[in-house]
Amino acid sequence: MPSEAEFLSVFKGLNQILSQLVSKTGAVPTLPSYTVSSAPTTSAIGAMIYVTDETGGAVPAFFDGTNWRRATDRAAIS
Repeated sequence: MPSEAEFLSVFKGLNQILSQLVSKTGAVPTLPSYTVSSAPTTSAIGAMIYVTDETGGAVPAFFDGTNWRRATDRAAIS
């Protein structure tokens, strides 16, 4: 699991990228949607998805190199 500093670094970078996309295109990017069982088994570290059937409700998630983790509390999706 990434450290808190690594986690924050990834999200700062993503925030900068998203801000640039919005300012250049005027459109807000949309995360690809998956269920827990259909989430890709591997992806680039820091990739993000929207998990539609996560315990407690739909939530954005990021890939840490091993697991998809909820952006809200960093717990592995289940």
